[in-house]
Amino acid sequence: MTAAREFRNCRGAVLADSAVGLYLVITGMIFGVILLLNAGGFVYYKMKLGFIANSTATYACGLPNNSARNGLVTNYANQTLQSMGFNPSAVAVTISDTTIVTRPAVKILVNCPLSSLINFCNMIPAQITLTESAVATQKYWYFGDGQLINPFGGHCTFPLVNSTGVLPNDGLPAWQCTLFGAKKIR
Repeated sequence: MTAAREFRNCRGAVLADSAVGLYLVITGMIFGVILLLNAGGFVYYKMKLGFIANSTATYACGLPNNSARNGLVTNYANQTLQSMGFNPSAVAVTISDTTIVTRPAVKILVNCPLSSLINFCNMIPAQITLTESAVATQKYWYFGDGQLINPFGGHCTFPLVNSTGVLPNDGLPAWQCTLFGAKKIR
């Protein structure tokens, strides 16, 4: 009779251990799902910020380097941020000039504070700041070769580039070709 009672006690302990183990497994799975949801959300927002930084840097490259450029670039970034679901007042956009292999470039830095999607038991910080930067240089679109022919002998071959109305900020001389000849504009 005593052997049967000890056997029953062991069975009760196994039942209690499995109930506690199930509770721990479910709690761990809930924490894991919350962590994965937050991490996935932050990766998604980081990709959006990367697109915003890249498009803003590309836009800033086409503008002349003057006092109005910072306002135009900040306005462009704020409109893009707002159209992609961010609060532009909380986001900081920094514009700086740099060089890449002796070519002038523009660097854009975007800082965006985001609150966590699901914050259960303060498992992760309530707010995380995402930072994304992009650097862009002036784009040149090559259309082929043109020739400037001197009627008194000789010619010069030069690349044809798409004119955006704004000269690139590279310090090189620029020529404007018309039907009446070539004129140096810088």
